[in-house]
Amino acid sequence: MSTNPDSNFLFSTLLSCVPRRLTVAPIVLTCTGRTRANGETEQRLYGLDAWGESPYYSDRERAALAWCEAVTRIADTHSPDAVYEEVRQRFTEKEIADLTLAVASINAWNRLAIPFRAVPGKYQPAKVEVKRSA
Repeated sequence: MSTNPDSNFLFSTLLSCVPRRLTVAPIVLTCTGRTRANGETEQRLYGLDAWGESPYYSDRERAALAWCEAVTRIADTHSPDAVYEEVRQRFTEKEIADLTLAVASINAWNRLAIPFRAVPGKYQPAKVEVKRSA
């Protein structure tokens, strides 16, 4: 269970790194920008693909990233007990639930974007006209 007084800040920073690790360009760019704004370093952002071999992630971050990969690859991993126990030692039940829901949401978006051949940068949000009352 987390006892870090900066837990909320660290957890929000960690959650903003999750899309960078699990997803494709459109979401990555948004989340990477948000993460940079929170003070994350380029080294750590670009090192996410090799988080297991990189020396600059904490044990808490490693547990979260391992959990993200186990949940993402559930058909292959079946959520190993060792990964679950490690994440339980480092996070509260609510944090694990939040992290798991974030991963599931990102994976759902990927499962929609990939088969429909979404092209990064092509999507443009519709312009909404704001009507102001007099």
